[in-house]
This record gives sequence, C-alpha cells and structure tokens, in this order.
Amino acid sequence: MTDSTFVPANACLALFARLPVPGSVKTRLIPALGADGACRLHVSLMGKALQLLQSYKTCNTCLWLDKSGEHEVLNNFSGTVYVQSGENLGARMLHAANSLFDANNSVFFIGTDCPALDAAYLDNALSALHAGADVVIGPARDGGYVLLGINTPCEALFRGIDWGTEKVLSQTLEAAAGANLRVSMLPELADIDRPEDLHLLPVQ
Repeated sequence: MTDSTFVPANACLALFARLPVPGSVKTRLIPALGADGACRLHVSLMGKALQLLQSYKTCNTCLWLDKSGEHEVLNNFSGTVYVQSGENLGARMLHAANSLFDANNSVFFIGTDCPALDAAYLDNALSALHAGADVVIGPARDGGYVLLGINTPCEALFRGIDWGTEKVLSQTLEAAAGANLRVSMLPELADIDRPEDLHLLPVQ
C-alpha cells in the first residue's frame, strides 16, 4: 500500500542488463544478424539505456548486470553496479527488490530492449505510484513489459511467471490481482527482441 510519506525522490530505478558477449545476448536475433551483429545491437540499446539511467535525476538509480565483467559500454556510467543473483529472472528481480527496499520506498525495473522508453515515461511511472497504485506496469507489444514499478516487494509478482514468453504480462496482472494490488498501466511500448521488431529501431 502507498503511504502518505512516499515521495518520488525516495525511489530507485534499477536497470537490468546482460554483459555484452556475442552468442549470449539478443539470441532471438542471431538468425537475422549473426552473433556479432546481435551483440552490436545489444551494445547500442544498452548504451542508450545507460545514458537514460545516468541522466535521470528524479530518483536513485543503479545497474544490475547478469555477471561481473568489463565492457566499453560501461565506461561512461558512473553509478552503482550490482551483480544479479537467482536461478531465473524473477528470482533475480526479487533479490534486487528486497535489497533496494532497505533504503527506498519504491523500486522500478527496466531493461535494455526498449529504445522508446524515456525520462517522461519514467516520470509517469513515478507519478502513478505516488497517486496510489501499488504496482505500475509499462506493457510491451510482445506480451511482456518494459517497466515494472512496485511499492512493496510482493513475491507473487516474480514467481510462477513464464519469463521470456508472451504470457509475462498477463501472468503478472493475474498475480497482482491475486495479491489485491492496485495496478496502473502505462502506454504500450515495443521491445526489440525478434527479427520482426527490427523495423522499429530509430533511424540513426
């Protein structure tokens, strides 16, 4: 539940990202772009997401990598970096949420796959929680989500979800309803995950 002491500044924006390694990132795009091409696209998208994270000053921010390591895309990011922990995405997000709620009233998760996600979209997410929602979701066109914001580390939102499928959004909404959480939905955006998504990339 949202309480009267919540203010947008006492929130944390967490970017979940994979360290760029050819063959292990953007795997669904490898048939179209090859392993190196898919990795280059991942680096480009990750760089844009890191730039947003670096510049967003409305709340606390941090980066959660799937593994420790170095890459040039990280060179211009000066924020806090953590390593994810857990057997699947839900477990890793829940672990991060539990860690971040020690010092924040709200936690927001974003990934690197949505180039249309911007500061205004983040502002709307913060405003939704401030207005009384327990959960705010930015739905993705592929049936997942591009943003998840929460006022409580509710385990139901992270367990029993078929991660990486078109069921993620519907299962998350079912979990929220089962936990009697008030949900606010943001406008739908597109992830760049599949060959048919490539035409959605911004023109350079």
